[in-house]
Amino acid sequence: MPQHHQNPYLGLRRYRVGDHRLFAGRDSDLARFITVVRGPEKLVLLHGKSGCGKSSFLEAGFFPLLNSEPQLKSPQ
Repeated sequence: MPQHHQNPYLGLRRYRVGDHRLFAGRDSDLARFITVVRGPEKLVLLHGKSGCGKSSFLEAGFFPLLNSEPQLKSPQ
């Protein structure tokens, strides 16, 4: 019986936290970003052209990691 997989491409819609299992291909970027966030700097900026995936990177990439790592967990 064939398995049906959800299409990982959302078109122009950004990825949300609930889409984190579909968000792929940015592992090295996420690793670098987490290294910077864990560092001594008080302010970290994420910038890029409109539509390059900044919101998706944060919502489906970084935020799920943030909530899974105790040392990074955001205050509730």
